[in-house]
Amino acid sequence: MDYRVFVSREEIVSFRKGAEEELLGYSYEWEGERVVHIHIRPLVHAFGKVSRCLLSKKAEVLAEQFTCGIDFVLSVAETMVCAYRDSQGIVRKTEVSCIPGREELYSRSKGLLEVDLLA
Repeated sequence: MDYRVFVSREEIVSFRKGAEEELLGYSYEWEGERVVHIHIRPLVHAFGKVSRCLLSKKAEVLAEQFTCGIDFVLSVAETMVCAYRDSQGIVRKTEVSCIPGREELYSRSKGLLEVDLLA
């Protein structure tokens, strides 16, 4: 089983609009599950194995980008997002799923009530 990478759609849109061509982010892996969440900023309540990742607007990913503890490179092109990981010197493409923004989730009109019960 290969890794599954999840990214926030809001963070991807924010990175695309920004001036930086590359940005160091954070990856959080559920140990033993091969599930990774990538974020631009560190999470307050981290989980699992935390490592660095590189977000890049370039489509080409090179093995040299996997240095200094970088486990994943996220290529954020105009029309698609791809994740790559280093597997013993070989760059491998990994499945990416986007986490929808709050406005894309079911709303009250579609049957799900949003409550602040745990706030």
